[in-house]
Amino acid sequence: MQFNFYKTLWIVYLTLLTAFASFEVHLTLFILGFPFVFVPKDRVSKTAIQMILMLLGIVFIGLLTSIFNHTALYDRIKDFLYFLKPVLGLLLGYGLIKRINDMRFLLRTIVILALGFSFFHTAKILFHLDVSEVTVEMIRKNGIDNLLELFAMAILISSYKNPFFDVFKNTYFRHLALFLIGISFTLYFSRMMFVGLILLVLAFTGLAKLTKKGFSYLIVLLVAVVLLYAYLFSTEIQRDQPGIQSFLYKIKIAPAEIFVPSKEINEKNHAELWDHWRAYEAQRAIDELDENPINYVMGKGFGSLIDLGFVAPVNEEGMRYIPHIHNGYIYVLYKTGIFALIIYLIFLSFLYLQSYNKSDSVFRKNIQNLIAGIGLFFIFSSLITTGIYNEHEFYMFFLGGFLFHLQNAEK
Repeated sequence: MQFNFYKTLWIVYLTLLTAFASFEVHLTLFILGFPFVFVPKDRVSKTAIQMILMLLGIVFIGLLTSIFNHTALYDRIKDFLYFLKPVLGLLLGYGLIKRINDMRFLLRTIVILALGFSFFHTAKILFHLDVSEVTVEMIRKNGIDNLLELFAMAILISSYKNPFFDVFKNTYFRHLALFLIGISFTLYFSRMMFVGLILLVLAFTGLAKLTKKGFSYLIVLLVAVVLLYAYLFSTEIQRDQPGIQSFLYKIKIAPAEIFVPSKEINEKNHAELWDHWRAYEAQRAIDELDENPINYVMGKGFGSLIDLGFVAPVNEEGMRYIPHIHNGYIYVLYKTGIFALIIYLIFLSFLYLQSYNKSDSVFRKNIQNLIAGIGLFFIFSSLITTGIYNEHEFYMFFLGGFLFHLQNAEK
C-alpha cells in the first residue's frame, strides 16, 4: 500500500483528539496542523466561509465587550481561544479532508479507530473490575464518554438502512464491529451518548426532518420517552445503589438537572447540589446578567467569571468563580450577549436545515444528512456540555471535511 501523508495525518489526528480530551491538546493540534494542510491561495467553499464568519462574529463581539469590562488578561486570552477553537477545527478539517478527498476512507477509519478505542476501554474496565460490588460510578471511572465511538456507532447502525454508510465489504465484520463498539458504548453509561446516537442515526438515515415519515418516528420516540419516565417516577430508585439503578437515577433527574435550579443549596449535601447543578450554574449566570440590562446586549465579555455564590467542590481546592458552565446557550449569552446568541442559533439551524435541502445527487444528499446530524447533536449538546465550545469536542473537525465534500458534490 502506497504511503499517503494526509491519510496518515488524519489517522494520527483522530487518535490524538480522541485519546486526549483536553482543550489545550486539541487547540495545539489544530494550530500545528495548518502548515501541513493549507497552502497559499487555497480556496474555501462559500458555505464554509459563511460558517466561519458567523463564528468569528461571535468572537468579535466577545473581544469588543472585553474592552469595556475589567477582567484578568489570562482569562480573556483563554476565553478568546475557547471561542476560536471551533473555527480552527473547522478550517483544519476542511483543508485536510480536501487533500484526502476520499469519503469512504474517512468513514472507515472512524469505525476502525473506534473499534480500537472500544477494545481498550472494555479491557480496562475488566482489568479494574471488582466483582464483589459493581457500580456504574466504578465503571465510569474508566471513561465517561467517547465522541469517536458515538459517531462510529451511528455510522454502523445507519449502514443497515443506507448503503452509503456500509464501509466494509465483509458483512460479518460489520456485525462484529457493531457488537464490540456497542459493548464499550454501553459501558460509558453516558446519557449524552445515548441521546446523541438517536439524533445522529435519525439524521444519517434521512428521518430527522419533519416529513410524514419523520414525524411518525418522532411520535414513537416521544411515546417511548413518556413511558420510560412514567416507569422511573413510579419506581423507588436510589442514587447510590449498585448495578444499573444509579444510571436510571441519573436519567430520572436529567430534566430537573438541566431546567430546575435548586433555590437553596446545601453545601454539605453534595448529592442535592449535583442533582440540580447544570440548572443552578446557568441561573447564577442569568442573575449576574440581570444586574444590568446592557449585559444582555453585549454580554460580559471574554474573561468574565460566573459567581457561584459559594466555594463549590468542582475540584480539590474548590472554586467560587468559574469561567465555563454546561449550558452552551447561556454560556454564549453570558459571555457575548443576545446578538451573539442569535448568531449561534442561526449557525446551528443552518446545519440542521441541510436535511431539508433537495438534491438529485445521492452522494450530496448523504453529506447533507451528515451535516444535519452534527447540527442536531450540537443543538442537544449545547444544553448539557456547552455544544461546540466544549473543551474536548472535535466534531467541528468532521464538519469542516463534510463542508468540503458538500462543495465537491455541487461540482
